[in-house]
Amino acid sequence: MATQHFFPISWKQIIHVLLRDWGGITIIGLGVYALIFHFWLFFEWGGSELTTFIASVAFVPVIIILAVLSLRVVYKSTFPRHIRQAWLCVALSCVVPAVGLVPLAYLERRLGLDAILPWVILVLGVPFPLMTIGVLWLPTKRGYPGGTTFWLDALTVVFAVGLFAWFFILQPIIAPLDKPLSEIALAFISPIGDILLIFSVIAVVLSHLTAPQRQVLLWVGSGLLLYASADLFFLYLTLQDNYQSGNLIDLTWMLSIILISIGAHVQYCQANQQTLSDTNVERFPIGGSRYWLPYAAVIFSGGLLLFVSFSRGETPVNGVMVGVILITALVVARQMIVMRYNETLLAEKLSRDNEARFVSLVQNASDIIAIVDVDGTIRYITPSTTHIYGYTPEELTGTLAGALVHPADRPMLQDVLSAILERSPEVEPFVCRIRHQKGTWLDIETSVTNLLDDPLVKGIVLTSRDIGDRKAREVAEAANKAKSSFLSHMSHELRTPLTAVIGYADLVRREADVRDYTELLPDLDKIRGASVHLMTLINNVLDLSKIEAGKLDIMPDPFQMSELISDVVDTINPLIQQQHNQLEIEILNDLGTIYTDPLKVRQVLLNLLANATKFTHKGGICLQAQRTGPAENEAIHLTVADTGVGISDDQQQQLFTPFVQSNSARKNTYDGTGLGLALSKYLCQAMGGTIRLTSVEGQGTTVYVSIPVHVQIHEDDDPLHASMQGPDMQKSLPLALVIEEDESASFVTELLRDEQYEVVVVSDVADGERLIADVEPNLIVIAVESSETMEQDTIHKLQSYSSRAELPVIVIAQHLYYAVSGVSHSLPNPVNPEQFRSILQSYRNSGYGDALEVTMSPTSNS
Repeated sequence: MATQHFFPISWKQIIHVLLRDWGGITIIGLGVYALIFHFWLFFEWGGSELTTFIASVAFVPVIIILAVLSLRVVYKSTFPRHIRQAWLCVALSCVVPAVGLVPLAYLERRLGLDAILPWVILVLGVPFPLMTIGVLWLPTKRGYPGGTTFWLDALTVVFAVGLFAWFFILQPIIAPLDKPLSEIALAFISPIGDILLIFSVIAVVLSHLTAPQRQVLLWVGSGLLLYASADLFFLYLTLQDNYQSGNLIDLTWMLSIILISIGAHVQYCQANQQTLSDTNVERFPIGGSRYWLPYAAVIFSGGLLLFVSFSRGETPVNGVMVGVILITALVVARQMIVMRYNETLLAEKLSRDNEARFVSLVQNASDIIAIVDVDGTIRYITPSTTHIYGYTPEELTGTLAGALVHPADRPMLQDVLSAILERSPEVEPFVCRIRHQKGTWLDIETSVTNLLDDPLVKGIVLTSRDIGDRKAREVAEAANKAKSSFLSHMSHELRTPLTAVIGYADLVRREADVRDYTELLPDLDKIRGASVHLMTLINNVLDLSKIEAGKLDIMPDPFQMSELISDVVDTINPLIQQQHNQLEIEILNDLGTIYTDPLKVRQVLLNLLANATKFTHKGGICLQAQRTGPAENEAIHLTVADTGVGISDDQQQQLFTPFVQSNSARKNTYDGTGLGLALSKYLCQAMGGTIRLTSVEGQGTTVYVSIPVHVQIHEDDDPLHASMQGPDMQKSLPLALVIEEDESASFVTELLRDEQYEVVVVSDVADGERLIADVEPNLIVIAVESSETMEQDTIHKLQSYSSRAELPVIVIAQHLYYAVSGVSHSLPNPVNPEQFRSILQSYRNSGYGDALEVTMSPTSNS
């Protein structure tokens, strides 16, 4: 329903207001009464004495009706107190003239106006202060904002106007007259009251008003201004002995009272819409339109002083001089009060702003903030409780803080409250269970602060937050750490037997090939293939655990990209032929040398080609490579496209999630763990690259990979660089640089890593001799096909480059024809894992923990 307004902008609205009840109808009757009175004056019905008497008595019913309408507002309890007090002052200002005018009218007829003029002015002057107070109380219970300064401003303006009126209006009139001083003094009461009333109306209208207040003051202010204007004109005519009762001034007085009566009626009609209360009044700084009035008074009065001095040729020592001094003193006093008043208001505004800001923060806080009494009763709680607990603040206010706490946790809450009351203003946060409105239990962390001594709080503040999500994350992180720890500890348990299987399978196959047991070769190849596949899956899982633990190392090294692609194609080609696919390779330009981790690049490319091959049967696979970009930001762009089964749009976003394939049906059709793309994504990101794919279901998939030509890696994060820093600067074990020309020895590297060794692998003894001084290994492992290929002084040369007094050397060979001088242990290939582990443990017990493995080809140093 729309709010009804009473601002009279059209005759239709004015009539609607006046016809609401008997008050408006009575005002219409007053209007008719005023018109009849006007016609009676205009046609001069009756004699002059009768006209004077009737003109005076005619005001009585009008004033009485205004008093009645004002008292109707006074007795309307829905109005705030200051409004009812304001209209009480208006009613009293009506009663005095109503009671005094009748006898004065009779006395005027008997004795004449001159005889009773002082009493007439006195009776008519009493309503001015009452009406002024009423006008000031209408907008606010405090009167006009800055009450003291208002009265100082009013006195300043009254004195200034009085000076002008005296010298330019009253003195020229009174000087020739032979009037008593008392009569002249009484004559000033009315104009002073009129000026004060006019100033009050203007000041209130220029203040901060609400729409309903403006509607009322429109009528009241218009009536008072009309009344004061007629009164001043009445005084002017009276002093010139030209006033006669029953003229248009009397009609103007009557119309002014009718306008004020309309204001009282409009005020009464606002009873149901009135929202202003005694407690929501805001004080405003002194300024705006009223700010310049005292200064104007000083300027004009000072100008009058100069005018009088120069025009009369004498120094005015009284009269104007006294008035100017008094006005100046009033302005100085006024400004001193205004400064203090505005400072107070500024402090109040800052306090309100801070309070509003604090309330806004508290009301919108995600945590629950509650204030409880000493006995635990909740006095205040923020709205966030609705979101977290499911209860509204109204439901919890007045209840005990422990009402929703789990019974097993209530003693803890009681202990915390007791501790904060007895020992310290703040205690450590605690966690307890709180019952949700739906009946579930929430894990809530609460901080307690004792603010009983704070006059603004006077309570214990509880700040609570739901930590359910945090606890769930902690549980998930703990489970993830447990998984990674399990995989790390199980690594050698998983890989050691597979390493042995692969090693013995290679050995048996070689013996079978030598002895021409051709019927065993396919089975041996299957054994080795299955073992290598299982080792690859295990390595993928372990790599994923390293990535999740943030322990994936990037080991950059310069290499030829085209050679790496050729190597990967050779590795994947048997699988491509098995699926009856055609592989097309497009090298669009010279790929050149790049500096990044070749093993990671190889793993990414191998994963992508393996996936393309797996999901494509009797189709085509295209590998495209190109080097692009400016010299400082070059990158290798790899594209692997297939004509396989493709992937739907809604499943593409999940493909880079570990252990996820495009759908469950494929798991039954295609082997795999779902780690390939996830690992490829992590590896590309670790090298500063990107990976994305596009696919159309039933038509194929295209994967795009971009890898920077020069990987950006800090020296501290570069394991190879770190391994070259020597034992004093690098506490971790040397790195493994392995080139496996003899595949039968590859599992030795895995055994070393399973035993927590970092391994640096080189291709021959000469490279090993160059590195020994830099890496300072604690152990050298040499894997050769036959001990005959080793020179007798090889071991002594290697040991001579080390600063260690004793440097153990293990030689592993398929054929041990004789013992090599300086070798600590000689082991046959394939190595017995338990025997090899026992030897490593004996070195550890002797203080040797690092290992440098030099893998030699059969022709090394031969």
